[in-house]
Amino acid sequence: METFFSELNSVYVALTRAACEMYVFIPPRAGKGVNLARHLVPEILYAVGMPAAVYPLKKRESGDVRLELQPSVCRDWIAFLNDEFMDAQALSVRPERLEGEAFHAVLSRIGAVSPGGLDAALDAALAPPFDAGFDRRMHEDLRRLLRDEGVRPFFEVDGAEVLTEQECVDRFGHTRRVDRIVITPAQVTVIDFKLSRAAEGGGGAQVRAYMSILADIYPGRRVKGYLVFIRESAVMEV
Repeated sequence: METFFSELNSVYVALTRAACEMYVFIPPRAGKGVNLARHLVPEILYAVGMPAAVYPLKKRESGDVRLELQPSVCRDWIAFLNDEFMDAQALSVRPERLEGEAFHAVLSRIGAVSPGGLDAALDAALAPPFDAGFDRRMHEDLRRLLRDEGVRPFFEVDGAEVLTEQECVDRFGHTRRVDRIVITPAQVTVIDFKLSRAAEGGGGAQVRAYMSILADIYPGRRVKGYLVFIRESAVMEV
């Protein structure tokens, strides 16, 4: 639900920042049903087109000249919601999902760390109330993860820019939230945390989507992506 309300807030910001004019294109249907997004715009503000700006007429043209606006290309956004909401299968493993969210919350509080400073950074990230619900095993899993030789370089990046739980928008207007991004002048590294290999699902495709977005944002830089499995303290390059 937190992600859902974050999306609503983004819509609110988008609809309230125009200084002069705003054009909103909403398809009448979404999938097989009515597009509920149309309720975001009062009917009194609906429009089907406006006169074009005045421009010199060609020899064969006469009268009131109007330009035809091509319909916008809208993609099916219902499938995109599958990334945000649980289905029946996901509900069956809800305890594991909640555990994964707890790990994500703590890891998101660790930014760029100087060499040798990971233990102190983890202690700070686990300070109350962020340690609520963490048992001894979960503490041990986190410490083992951050001490792993393959994982440590994603955190001990003194001097690099680090973004956690960063929202990015792709070319189709879909918002993606990336677990961790490490940015240097030469390279952008995308890290996606998974509770275990069994919970990987479509993580590889997800990371590739993140990499595509960041390649557009940081042209000329090498973009690499990794999956990090918390329970196994393992890393897989995508």
